[in-house]
Amino acid sequence: MSATLGSAGCGGKGGGASEPSGASLRVTSIEPTSAAATGGVPLHIHGSGFMAESRAIQVYIGDAPANVLSVDSDTELQVEVPPGEAGKAVDVKLVFDPGGEIKLPHALTFVPGN
Repeated sequence: MSATLGSAGCGGKGGGASEPSGASLRVTSIEPTSAAATGGVPLHIHGSGFMAESRAIQVYIGDAPANVLSVDSDTELQVEVPPGEAGKAVDVKLVFDPGGEIKLPHALTFVPGN
């Protein structure tokens, strides 16, 4: 299952995101939108501008940092979901250094299981 996130770009209207320098930085969808509370599953993040500039990418699931597995292209990256609390929906936040931050409110829900 994937979620489409139409307004999750950088700029004043993107949920507190800041405008990066250069190309448009945007997240259009993530999949899956739920993950086992034990963590360890890959989360695919789709969008644009991920590699438009040479920059470091940090991803947070809730308050926990996610391990960036790969930046597959300018439009897709994969991270490993850290453990979380079953039944809790958390924000997914991408921080690009230099140049931008995107916060997806309540974008991932932890479910019981392994």
